[in-house]
Amino acid sequence: MRSLNLDFGGCIQINDRGMSHVSQALKKLGFLRNLSLDFGACNEITDRGIQRLSRVIKKLKFLESISLNFTFCNAITDAGMHKLGQALTHLSSLQILSLDFEQDDKITDAGLQKLTHGLKKLASLKIIKLNFGGGKDITDMGIGSIAQVLNNLTLLTSITFDFGLCFQITDIGMQNLGQGLKALNFLEKISLDFGGCDLITDAGIQGLCKGLETYNSLQSLYLDFGCCNEITDQGIHYLGEGLKTLTSLQRIRLDFYDCSQITQVEQENLRQVLNNIASLNDTHLDFEI
Repeated sequence: MRSLNLDFGGCIQINDRGMSHVSQALKKLGFLRNLSLDFGACNEITDRGIQRLSRVIKKLKFLESISLNFTFCNAITDAGMHKLGQALTHLSSLQILSLDFEQDDKITDAGLQKLTHGLKKLASLKIIKLNFGGGKDITDMGIGSIAQVLNNLTLLTSITFDFGLCFQITDIGMQNLGQGLKALNFLEKISLDFGGCDLITDAGIQGLCKGLETYNSLQSLYLDFGCCNEITDQGIHYLGEGLKTLTSLQRIRLDFYDCSQITQVEQENLRQVLNNIASLNDTHLDFEI
């Protein structure tokens, strides 16, 4: 068997014992290439379950793609992230990684640091998706650890980061992320969700956009800063200046809904910038109040 996709999302009675059974079955699939496990909302799963799964994952050395969904599994903590990070270190053939721990509010910066430490050796990685939206204890330090590991993942062509409603993230996190993005010369797709992170200001947008200036290969861009009320016309101006360099851009979606300090004038200026990108054929802008 080369691929395995198991979806137990919403099966709320599954616990660590169930994870143990799945892990035992995976032991027999040593040549597995693609693994997708969905345990979303199985909130009886704890760090012990993640530990048991991680012990097996690290032995699946031929894995090229792995997707793990543990949204709303509120008993998972930094200890689980540590074990998962240790397991990922062994997957040197991995090209696609998707981790979804949205609304798992016991995961903090320390957990992200442990996880990203395990990503450093994934030099073959091309696509990464991380969702820790709603993490109330995730701060600029956590974003910084992700930004730093990008220096080791220089073959990435697609990144998707969702940290919406992580209320402690500020401009410093955006500036660090912008700096980290500069290491990635082959990016074709960027998707960043920081909706509701209302400590982010124009300075954060400026810092992030400095990381966009080098991407002649970028084809798709999605940014969500909805409800970031400290972003003003100046932030949109910084964004427009950054977009001018993206000569291969084909698709763009920008969500700045409920950002009440952005005026119609600056919205129109941004639209003019986008109209001048000849390659662009799919545009969505949301500035609705």
